[in-house]
Amino acid sequence: MQDKIIISRLMVYCNHGVFEEEKINGQNFYVSAELTLDTTKPGHSDDLNDAVNYAEICMLITEFMQFNNFNLIEAVAENLAIHILEFSPLVKGVK
Repeated sequence: MQDKIIISRLMVYCNHGVFEEEKINGQNFYVSAELTLDTTKPGHSDDLNDAVNYAEICMLITEFMQFNNFNLIEAVAENLAIHILEFSPLVKGVK
């Protein structure tokens, strides 16, 4: 079964962009992510250890966005998706 966790418009202030003022001054970015996974086991066990912790994923996104710098939003998205997939083997896909 493929279930989804959807994070919608997580606001992160960071310094991505091509222009120097974007890199210096920063700006708000709004991150939405759709994570594909199977929630059968945590649905039955009611145990956070069997689940993907949404709070941890939001913190992971925030820290990644703030501690990395990219020129293109496409590069941010691609590298962030890889980072999320590497964070948890429970996550099977990221959109």
